[in-house]
Amino acid sequence: MTAQAEFAVDANADQDYSDANDSAFTDFQQLTIYDTDAPSADRTFSSGSQLADSLVYSGQTVTVDVDGENLNRGDDVVLRQSTGSGSSTPAQTLTVSDSLYVTFDTSSLETSDYFLSGGDLNRSTTEFEIVEQSISAEFGAGSVVNDGTTVDLSVASDLRNDYDATVTVPGFAKADFAQAFSGISEGDVEQNDDGEYFITVSDIEATSPHTLNFDGVAAGNYTFEVDVTDTTATDTATIEVTQAQDAEATFVTGTVEQQRGDIATFNVSLTSANTANITIGSDSAGYVADLTVTDNNGDGYVEFKANTYTMGANRGDMQGNDAYYVADDSGDTVAVNDESTLPAPITTGTYQTTVRASGVSNAQDIGQLYLRQGSINSQNIWTAPGTVAQADVIADGPLTQDDTIASGDYAVHEFSASGIYGAIDAYNGSTVEQKFINASEDGAVSLSIQQTAATVGQNREAKVINVSTALQQGNATVALDAANDTFYVVSDVDMLPYDDGRSLETGDAYNATFTVTSATQLVSEDQSVSAEYSVVEETTELTYEGDQIEIANADGQTISGTTTLADGTQVTIRVQSQQTPGEGFIKSAKQLTVEDGQFSGTMNFSDTAVDSTFTVSVTEVATGGELVTGVSGMIVESTGTDTTEQTTEQTTEQTTEQTTEQTTEQTTEQTTEQTTEQTTEDTGGNGGDDTTEDDGSSGGGVPGFGVGIALVAVLGAALLALRE
Repeated sequence: MTAQAEFAVDANADQDYSDANDSAFTDFQQLTIYDTDAPSADRTFSSGSQLADSLVYSGQTVTVDVDGENLNRGDDVVLRQSTGSGSSTPAQTLTVSDSLYVTFDTSSLETSDYFLSGGDLNRSTTEFEIVEQSISAEFGAGSVVNDGTTVDLSVASDLRNDYDATVTVPGFAKADFAQAFSGISEGDVEQNDDGEYFITVSDIEATSPHTLNFDGVAAGNYTFEVDVTDTTATDTATIEVTQAQDAEATFVTGTVEQQRGDIATFNVSLTSANTANITIGSDSAGYVADLTVTDNNGDGYVEFKANTYTMGANRGDMQGNDAYYVADDSGDTVAVNDESTLPAPITTGTYQTTVRASGVSNAQDIGQLYLRQGSINSQNIWTAPGTVAQADVIADGPLTQDDTIASGDYAVHEFSASGIYGAIDAYNGSTVEQKFINASEDGAVSLSIQQTAATVGQNREAKVINVSTALQQGNATVALDAANDTFYVVSDVDMLPYDDGRSLETGDAYNATFTVTSATQLVSEDQSVSAEYSVVEETTELTYEGDQIEIANADGQTISGTTTLADGTQVTIRVQSQQTPGEGFIKSAKQLTVEDGQFSGTMNFSDTAVDSTFTVSVTEVATGGELVTGVSGMIVESTGTDTTEQTTEQTTEQTTEQTTEQTTEQTTEQTTEQTTEQTTEDTGGNGGDDTTEDDGSSGGGVPGFGVGIALVAVLGAALLALRE
């Protein structure tokens, strides 16, 4: 409200009448002048309606112009706290000032909704909220060297953008403030009641982060106390200032080895420093890179990568000079100060590396980067259940090496190769698949999948899968495992697109060929690896003899089957009665895992009636799809054993093995006893002296054994051969 002089009539002023000169005098009224300036406050509102829906921060003083709100000087206005459901409670009683303002302090008030009540002021026209402001103050690194190295101080508040703050640093002198903060002079520094120096920064968040320079500041730990001037918001940030001569930088690994064209990893250890200078190469090696790394997360280490394919290069669709970088989530940085330009990828050989903490004159550690020639070695074909999420196949599996892929499952191409991962990563793309597509379109690498001649129909051309389209559509994915010189391409064989619009047919066979071309300048001529796989129909069958399955009314009954689905697929066997002289039944063997193309489940049929009929179904767990349905069976009388007359090949084999082992043990034991007794009788109790030589071998027996032991061994071998 604009300041102005207000003239008002005092109704209680004395009246003076005079008849001098026989003249009549009018009433004389006393005049009072009121100052209409707004009282000093952190927040000023021109009316109650302007206050409505505002955010007021705890600690602020607030003044509101109530002129025109049917209030007079000296009237009471109540500040009320809303308590919900239309109710409220008085918080403060305010008095309308001579200048027609009410003022209140929020320091002692809870965070809540409030409103003014009095005159025309009410909840609907003045309700506002008191909130507590919070701020965060944080340094970009835990330490800084006092050699001119800079570090950022960030200050932020979620609820507020425009505010002033004081910065107090115990232990700082006026000169330290002037050195650390750009634009601050010693005359701007104030001193509080505790004798500590502080500065006031206007609109502190507007220019955040603040870059501080501690050149010449005494080494030590300093706590920066940031306090908002008009609220209770406060936070602290601590920084360690170290002497330049105490700073040290070393390589965690002295020699870094990698294939030319791949990505090398360097790790630098920092002590009493948060930045270091690194040199890779030399003039004599024909390549030099000057780097600066910064430890922004304060852990004392900086790990950075070097793409040996793009070192010194800027070619085509690639990232160019971004050959050096850190992981996105590390918070650290690496900057290229200078780098040689190379016409081709850096050659194999050894390149010296040196490191020193920033501000230190000489190298503090020496290492080397050793680059070998990469190679394209082999391709293996694996399969995985189609029920697994495609993106999780490599990480979670299960994978089975198999070049026969059932329709609906995944074909997994495993490539053993080195020296290509930097080349793929160099291409633009937010995903590995997009990088692979761009590298393929640029002619650096290629993956072709084409139908084999043996399965091409008469007078037909071979089907060609469009790998790039498959990757774009998400029907194929790429997974890189550069640490193990391996990468994978996973494809859903049922969903792959073909160049001519044709589709997959069971019985098709395909040749997959991966090629690294000479266009990469990593190889002098194209290098390729190939492998074939075929696609078969998904089939699942139960294993039994005769026209139907027969199961004994006993426990431990096994039903088995075979499937072309990938190992690791889970199925459930369900047996449901159809006609029975007893009670009906439903039996299940759940979540059975396919292994070596087989599955089996064991159930208890001891409570079922003989001559009951049933049907068997097999369901895939993940999809709920029925793989087998309506196979008939009958309950037969138990023979008293734990297995039925109708068993699977697997169960029969296990039973045969158990029986053979028992028979072998019994026969061997009996034969040993008989042979021992016979030998004893023949030798008169001294059989060993006449037949055993000093070297422990027998004349006509097995070398190294006596006659009795040799005979047992021969019999055991004969029984084993009979068993097999």
